[in-house]
Amino acid sequence: MPMFHHFTFSGMRAIRFVPFHKEPLYLFLKEFPGHRPCNDAGDPVSPLCAWMIEKTGVYNLGTPLVRTPETWVIPRKMDFPTLKRSFIDHVFVRYPVPEFFYQVWENGSKLHKQWFAHLGSGKNIRTALGVPEGLYGKIPHYFLLAPRRMTLAQALVYGRVRGMGGHEKLAKAFALSPLGDQLEMDSKFERLIYLFIREEELTIPLIKPALAFFKKKYIIEQADDCPGGGDVFLARMKEDQYQEALKKEYAESNKTEFRAQICKQAITEIVVEGTIFQFTQIRNAMGLRMEGMLMKHCVGSYVNNCKRNFCSIWSVTIRYESANPDKRLTIEVLSDKRIDQVRGRHNRDATPLELKAVSAWATRFKLKKR
Repeated sequence: MPMFHHFTFSGMRAIRFVPFHKEPLYLFLKEFPGHRPCNDAGDPVSPLCAWMIEKTGVYNLGTPLVRTPETWVIPRKMDFPTLKRSFIDHVFVRYPVPEFFYQVWENGSKLHKQWFAHLGSGKNIRTALGVPEGLYGKIPHYFLLAPRRMTLAQALVYGRVRGMGGHEKLAKAFALSPLGDQLEMDSKFERLIYLFIREEELTIPLIKPALAFFKKKYIIEQADDCPGGGDVFLARMKEDQYQEALKKEYAESNKTEFRAQICKQAITEIVVEGTIFQFTQIRNAMGLRMEGMLMKHCVGSYVNNCKRNFCSIWSVTIRYESANPDKRLTIEVLSDKRIDQVRGRHNRDATPLELKAVSAWATRFKLKKR
């Protein structure tokens, strides 16, 4: 590998080429007096070449150059982007490289710059070091045809969708989705792409929610029952969204405690005919939900009424000395202290003993009975 021993990098001050300056070449010559840029015959400009080698790091990549830096012909426009593009094309590009690939020289890794040099020398992208798996069939061809403003990761997704038979709009939509943010794409996502290509029910606006559901269900949770039809997939996605909305709703609701009504004690005990009844106000949404699930009725839907203080919900259990408590009733008390509903499991009516306990509890706290 040739080295520029006659170039001194240490202490060299960086040159700022101002594109709006009428004579940027004058600034360069003023910075390095006695040197001249190379002409059409290829006479080198040592300081400028050394500066571009340092800026681009071409010798740090470990890839062969298609031309030596000494033969680089300085472009007439001397702003830095033009100089950098001209220099990269000179030392790496024998065959055209897709426009989006030039972005790797701004913030790309060493590996991606090696891919650039690999393509520029005329080699197939599939044979480059460290390329992602799955570049088969027409995928590499469409990858290199990606729009110029796409990132490298987006171009890979674009090429994958087009190579698998997807149309232009679908490929762009997938590339600009969260899937286009990752260079290494899990092969399971190909199943989702095939679904969107094949099923008319899966339209472009559904890509983002479908990706979120697919990642959660089949990548993170590792479920292996991915449906083969679009209608089944949509049904599962909507059910998952519904469950997530319920969890979010109850999580938000649980942050707010319902106002204490009737009494401030956590538990009130009433003894009727030797049986101990415990009355407890349910103070949050999760409690209402669990009460509805255990008692097999719809009290879980009373969250908003309780938050607005339209009513309070009470759970009634029987406490035994040598056994677990037995949940027996759910009571709704309206804001005017009137008992509106008393229901057991599956909305059954209260037994005579239970009614006596409720009546004694209502008398103690001066509640109005039905």
